[in-house]
Amino acid sequence: MLFTVRQRKIIELLWMVRDFITVKDIADEISFSEKTVRSELNIIGHEIHHHNIGKLVAKTNKGFYLDVDRAAFDKISATFIDHHIDNRIQSRLSRVLVMLLTLPKVSLQELAEGAFLDKSGLKKYLIEAEQYLARFEIRLEKCETYYSLEGGEAALRQVYWHLFLELKGRLKRDAAALGDNHERCHVSLDDSDYLAIKVLFKKELVYIDSVIQTLDKIENNYLVHYTYDAFIWLVVNLLLVIGRQGRTRDPATLLPRAYLENSDACPEQEMAMSICQQLPIAVKGRCATLERHYIAACLLSCEFNEIKEKSLREQVISTPPAIMAVTQRFILSLSNIVSGELVRDKSLLLRLILLIRPMIFRIKFDMNHLETESAQLLVRQVKLSYLDLFLEVEYFIRLYEQQYATPFSDNEIGFITLCIKNAQSLSMKKIRVAIVCNYGIGISQFVAQKIMRAITQVEIVDILSVRELHRLDNNFCDLVVTTVPVNLPKATTVQVNDVLLPYDLSVIKDAVKKMQKSKMLESVMSHGNGTLQRFQSYILPEMTFAIDDSVDKETVLTTLCHAAVRQGLIDPGYLQSLLAREKISSTEIAPGVVLTHGDPALVKRNFISLTRLAAPACWREGRACDVIVLVAFKKAADGKIDSSIAGFYSMLARLVDNECAMKSLRQCKTPGELYRYFISLH
Repeated sequence: MLFTVRQRKIIELLWMVRDFITVKDIADEISFSEKTVRSELNIIGHEIHHHNIGKLVAKTNKGFYLDVDRAAFDKISATFIDHHIDNRIQSRLSRVLVMLLTLPKVSLQELAEGAFLDKSGLKKYLIEAEQYLARFEIRLEKCETYYSLEGGEAALRQVYWHLFLELKGRLKRDAAALGDNHERCHVSLDDSDYLAIKVLFKKELVYIDSVIQTLDKIENNYLVHYTYDAFIWLVVNLLLVIGRQGRTRDPATLLPRAYLENSDACPEQEMAMSICQQLPIAVKGRCATLERHYIAACLLSCEFNEIKEKSLREQVISTPPAIMAVTQRFILSLSNIVSGELVRDKSLLLRLILLIRPMIFRIKFDMNHLETESAQLLVRQVKLSYLDLFLEVEYFIRLYEQQYATPFSDNEIGFITLCIKNAQSLSMKKIRVAIVCNYGIGISQFVAQKIMRAITQVEIVDILSVRELHRLDNNFCDLVVTTVPVNLPKATTVQVNDVLLPYDLSVIKDAVKKMQKSKMLESVMSHGNGTLQRFQSYILPEMTFAIDDSVDKETVLTTLCHAAVRQGLIDPGYLQSLLAREKISSTEIAPGVVLTHGDPALVKRNFISLTRLAAPACWREGRACDVIVLVAFKKAADGKIDSSIAGFYSMLARLVDNECAMKSLRQCKTPGELYRYFISLH
């Protein structure tokens, strides 16, 4: 029994009058039409009679009389639906969506009031809501003057999550306003998360402490720890289960098909049973079984920070099947290019499995709970900072895609890149630094301590004066930091101010980074026994194009693939794999520059294709691109990919970061000029 604010106003008026009152008098009092009041009185009368708490008496020429006792009236007052959504939600579309989601059915008048619009102005937002919901295969149904949502239960829960993220983003800047008495922050949640939950789950909010305590018990009992994002994902879904349990009897409308096809025993199923027993969630019956499996699917999609218990860790890394073997091949393939130290990093294997395992389940179950906007910002930052490593990870991620038939997006690849970058940084050998200073031990020690505090990847091996430079052993020193001019090679020497200003520290950091990259490249070359083929040999003149006509994305890619098929470089099916990759995520690696590829299994001969468009083509999300790089490298019999691709990616990363170089590239007007320009790069 739930009443709207308008219905409650009518009930309060009837209770205060304690006598018959006409429809006209009620309409005048609450400022609504008589037709609306009659409709509301019908609903009120039906609800009161249905719950057997009294009756609404109607008499001709007299009006209506509410015949209920005080206890019944108090119950009615405490159980109502508040259509007045939190005023912090400024988006009218969001207000409309919240009402459609949280109410079984809602009238046009109620939607208009909730969105602060008249009925004519509301139509635009109903069309937008219909388009928004269509992405999730949810239909907006209209019956007379009432609206409701129709669609699978799993899809409706996806809408809840995406709307939660949107509300959270909008409320984040207002979270500081939680200071008055009727508002409160939750000790376990970020303010914006709590506010968004409060808006979407008014009825279920009484269970939030129980949900959080249950998750804490799960972490303590199983000796695991979830990331904060995974924790919020679980809180929202458990509130959804509590509020919406029993609404579906068809497994296909609630459980992901991939889960139904592969519901092997895993620790998450036991955790799901424990959660159901501790929360007001049914544990018996068909609906209860479906909800328990839904919770297990949510748990499988969550990332662990750590798993302390060994036997549980072994169970986790055994699902999905072969994930350990695939991850070992992934690390080995990357180590052939990035750093041989990755193979020797014992903790990297577990960290990658704990990161990639939930990604596979999220993609399979269509339960991607990443915050889209923040994830996209992260990917852009990763591409900007670690483009060459990002491209190498993107290339080798195909090992997982082929094993589990799961296309990874740039978001997932970005997170994996950061994990590899962290391991790579930890594996880097420290740069050995000697300090040359003429101002005595005090200044020398000051400079040394300041460098070591600011730059962790250095080791101070000696402190000398100019008179003692003959003692400097280049075999045990990579970099010389000096406060005075010295006659040493510029490549290995940095001159700084005596007091080591911030600018000086940044110069030292840049020198250390360059040396670390140089050492990594030396490691790669030595790992390949110096037999790596230069990437320039894969840039083919016949696959270099300068297109003057205005063309769209699909035409460009089709032209390139057809040319490669005629040259016997790829199978005809390569084009479809290329277009499929383009649909997953953006392949733009820098403003106007696209790096794309297809399935390596369909490559007959390694090649790199270069295309310059005179008129930029519209790529993903309306972005204009005029430089198209197509990379096609096949796998060898041992599953590895030619590691000379690393040299190409490193060159490309430097190229797109150099404005002058990109300007020179765009001045290439013919295929010959473009080919010669790339061949000259190192």
